[in-house]
Amino acid sequence: MPATVRKLLQLTPMHLYSKRLHTFPPPPTTYFLPADIWYIIASYACTDGGATGLSLSRVSKFIRASTVALKLQSVSISGHRQVIAFHKLLLRTPSSLRRTRFLYISFGPTYAYVGVRMADRMMGPPEINHQEIQQASDACGGILEEVSESLEILYLNVPVAHFRPLSVGSFPRLVEMTSDGLPGLAESFETGDEPTRPPCPRLRRWHLVCQLRTHPTTLLIYLHNIAPAITHLRFSRFQQNRENNNHHFLAALGVPTDGLSDRWDLPTRELPASVRLYLKPFERATWTHMSTSGPYDGIGNNPCMVALRHLNDVDSRMVLLRAPTCAEENWVRFGICTAREWQERVNGDDECWSVSDRVPPKAFPRRPRLDVGTD
Repeated sequence: MPATVRKLLQLTPMHLYSKRLHTFPPPPTTYFLPADIWYIIASYACTDGGATGLSLSRVSKFIRASTVALKLQSVSISGHRQVIAFHKLLLRTPSSLRRTRFLYISFGPTYAYVGVRMADRMMGPPEINHQEIQQASDACGGILEEVSESLEILYLNVPVAHFRPLSVGSFPRLVEMTSDGLPGLAESFETGDEPTRPPCPRLRRWHLVCQLRTHPTTLLIYLHNIAPAITHLRFSRFQQNRENNNHHFLAALGVPTDGLSDRWDLPTRELPASVRLYLKPFERATWTHMSTSGPYDGIGNNPCMVALRHLNDVDSRMVLLRAPTCAEENWVRFGICTAREWQERVNGDDECWSVSDRVPPKAFPRRPRLDVGTD
């Protein structure tokens, strides 16, 4: 749909008129289509990384004036310099035109996989410009502050540790986010039972990616205060052998964790029945799975994972996804998310929330119904 609309935008009134065999002057542009119609058409077309919004200003003065508010509707920025430059652009832009609805920010490459081993990737680049990284980190926070009122879909390929505390208290329109934590708002929400102002009041889908030093599972403790409208919650790349983190999943699903609450803070509120919890391990378990029924799905058999597997069978809230295959493990996953994933989601793709890769739930036989009667 968006690609078709972009082609329609290329057929401006003058282009359409040139296809006709007339000698009299073309009618005024406003006679062909009013400005509000062009605005609606452009709103469906501006769902890429920003190229369409930029090109609209070059079509004609009329189109530029009709769609100027959509120029920054959908933006993808990658690399420190682009992040810094976009922040400066926002500061020069009138507040009425900072209507970014779909945003992707990345400090690194945007491709999905890089063919290097983990040991090589962990060495990092030979030279690091710490000053540029600090400037880009500050710019990231500034960008979120400037567009916080309009953001609807946010993908952050930037660790939330880079974000300073934001001056804004919430993202009022945000409905979907992919990140490795809560960016810049960690201290802005109440930790009690009754939140005064949730930072993400409309957030319905949140994809959290576990990094080497970040454990976003602790956000389950305060989820009801952060995103009270949540319906889909996914944790990707969690370590199967880190039971101290994975017990957050069990506690959030109402499984008793006797003796653990003294050592770790665990969720005290059970996830509502309306929430679906997706879990995707980082890699296949190294120990042998004892079950002989069906193909090996990469899920381990330590007590925590066994409990999660059982919940996948009996609890409609739980969606346990297969661990990556051996072929996938040969390619190291880079970063948190990619620009392609973001753009596909903006255009309606639902792969992240699909259950096609789910560990098949075990079908338990139903108990026979006993008909009580008299002879």
